[in-house]
Amino acid sequence: METIDEVAFIDFLVSKEDNPLNDVVIDFKKSREIDISKIRHTLTFINCKFIGKRIDFLDSQPETIRIKKHNFKFENCEFLNEIYFKDCSVQSIEIRKISKQMKSIFFASITADTIILESNKSIPDDYVKTSKVHFHLCKIDFWLHLFHLQTIDYLLISGNEKINSVKIHDCNFNHVAIDNNEIERYFQFTSNLVKTLDVSKNSFENINFQKTNVWGDALFRNNAFSGTANFSHLYCDEHSLVSFRECEFHKYTYFNFSNFYNLEVDTSKFHDFASLQEITTHTLLLDRSVFEKPAFFDDLVIEDYSSCSKRTIRNIKQQLLRTDNKIDYDYFRSYELTSHKNELKQQLKDNDTIDRKKLRRDLSILRISHFYSNNGTDWFKSLKRTFIIGLIFYSLVFISLNYKNTFTPYNYENINNYFIGFFKFLLLTDFHNPLKEKEYLSHALEWIPLILGKVLIGIGLYETIISFRKFRK
Repeated sequence: METIDEVAFIDFLVSKEDNPLNDVVIDFKKSREIDISKIRHTLTFINCKFIGKRIDFLDSQPETIRIKKHNFKFENCEFLNEIYFKDCSVQSIEIRKISKQMKSIFFASITADTIILESNKSIPDDYVKTSKVHFHLCKIDFWLHLFHLQTIDYLLISGNEKINSVKIHDCNFNHVAIDNNEIERYFQFTSNLVKTLDVSKNSFENINFQKTNVWGDALFRNNAFSGTANFSHLYCDEHSLVSFRECEFHKYTYFNFSNFYNLEVDTSKFHDFASLQEITTHTLLLDRSVFEKPAFFDDLVIEDYSSCSKRTIRNIKQQLLRTDNKIDYDYFRSYELTSHKNELKQQLKDNDTIDRKKLRRDLSILRISHFYSNNGTDWFKSLKRTFIIGLIFYSLVFISLNYKNTFTPYNYENINNYFIGFFKFLLLTDFHNPLKEKEYLSHALEWIPLILGKVLIGIGLYETIISFRKFRK
């Protein structure tokens, strides 16, 4: 490849010929500012290599008389120096078929119709590395597109007063910061791999974050979403955090089919329907947030319910009740009671000034309910434990009545009498001797296992009936 210096490069820019610059290495021995008002309007670079010092494209004319008439097109070029487009108005800047290294490129205080950065999709990951891509204080009237960019260390989109549409698709980022922007129509951030993401103080219309993989933290803070917001099919690696704080959603919001590790929704407001259906998360925080219309939490899976606060579970339970989801409602009611039980245990441990007698009674009720049926959600467990407890206390009654007699376990008549007595013992209103007809027990000690057994059987049967509530109409 031929090598030229910055003087020859500028001669090419001001020439009247409309030919592209092909297969050239441009070596900038010192930093240069290029006034685009003094160069031709259409510039095409193919398979060129920019090395050396920093280069700035700018417009020396007053901002009031700048006209968008310049088109820059870079195809299969390599940038080993810093490139700045600043304080200018252009029609388009296209950097396509990026297959080689690009150090850093900055767009600051420019007005443009379109800006496109696109890599060759077939290039393997980590083959093309870029240090920084910045968009600051820009105004983009049509679209900003970033497609198939690999291993961008830092993407900054900040303080842009107006961007019509943004599409960032199939890219790999280490760090992304998007803050203080006005996105007028559409913001797409799909099928990307990102380590850390910070989206703060933006105004969005419609936003789409589908199929993005987050392997660090993704923070959404103080954003306004005026249109639909789609965060479905997100995948987050272990120990990652996705947090929405002080955000306002004005239209339908989707989180469906996403897989989180830590999900937080705090101090946010949803004006329209919100859907968090069929999502999986290890932990969840839902606190100080308002749902003006129902939120759908159908088939929500929280892997570690013990880490959720009682307020989180209560908020989800309230939304399940609004959407008439009685099955999931009963499960979250169970989780709420378990959380309250753990809270009572902690209060009894840490606080000496509370009414400990009352808390112990409440804790006993919660423990009994959890022991029998997982707080009214497992009828089979309740029925099984009812029969086991009944069998234990009936056996105590049986032994107290027959301890002087010889019991042969392989004798059919003995076994038959034992189980007939057991089924009589299960009758809650029958306090007769279960081994004899219409005869009461004659010793006070024999009544203790009889009364206790029937009380515990009654509690078990009640818990069994309660466990069927989710199937009622």
